[in-house]
Amino acid sequence: MHIDYQHNWIAPTIQIFDINGRLVMEQALKAMSSIKVGALESGQYLLKLHTQTGVYTQRFIKSK
Repeated sequence: MHIDYQHNWIAPTIQIFDINGRLVMEQALKAMSSIKVGALESGQYLLKLHTQTGVYTQRFIKSK
């Protein structure tokens, strides 16, 4: 998964939660970085992107 990194973000982080609300992944986001979701089980997830301007959320479906 790729997130379009904005250069005005200061130390952005991402969190991924499973459908039950459990945190399954958390990492700092760096310019031109990808998020490795290959180890996640198939299912629905919620991604939260934390930046200095707010928190952005996006649901996604992981399939094998």
